[in-house]
Amino acid sequence: LETGDEASWKLSVIEADKLVDTALKESGVPGQTMGERMKSLTEAELSTLPNLWRVHKLRNNLVHTADFHISESQAKRAIQVFEKVLKELNAL
Repeated sequence: LETGDEASWKLSVIEADKLVDTALKESGVPGQTMGERMKSLTEAELSTLPNLWRVHKLRNNLVHTADFHISESQAKRAIQVFEKVLKELNAL
């Protein structure tokens, strides 16, 4: 995030999303994809779930929309959410 270029911000969000997906798998959350794993959870099980959905959708836009742009502040907010999720999963 500190490099100041959009490509690095995008990569940071994508990699953080992968880390959360790995943590979900290792926690035994069922599903073939991250989306399926998140659908199998409730907010009672993971209080950060609504925010996780929001940043996962941001990641999907980064990966699947060719002209999608992200600002440094968007990337930092997304990373903060991923960090909170990882802490809640006791992965951090």
